[in-house]
Amino acid sequence: MTIPWQIAQKLHAVTAVLEAPRVNDRAHDLVDLQLLEGLLPDSDLLPTRSACIAVFEARAQHPWPPQVTALPHWPPIYSGALEGLDHLELAATVEEAVKAVRRFVERIDVATET
Repeated sequence: MTIPWQIAQKLHAVTAVLEAPRVNDRAHDLVDLQLLEGLLPDSDLLPTRSACIAVFEARAQHPWPPQVTALPHWPPIYSGALEGLDHLELAATVEEAVKAVRRFVERIDVATET
């Protein structure tokens, strides 16, 4: 699977609003999204935007661009996902990670052909 498609699927999962009793526990995807963002050249986000639109349209559960929001139970999940990754300078808290992923979504959403 290509990086743009991985990003699209992780963004869809991390922003999914589930009906009770199901709970969105995808806080670890915030770590993955920060890592994946680092693998993409800034100038080439159009394939990622196309993949995101395709995934969100195909699944038809919530619209693109998504609202990235930290859920109350996410801090320990996020902290656990960060274990052993201190050297990578990722967001230290789930709140910081949400802000970073929101910025990433904004960059993806405005991507156009160069």
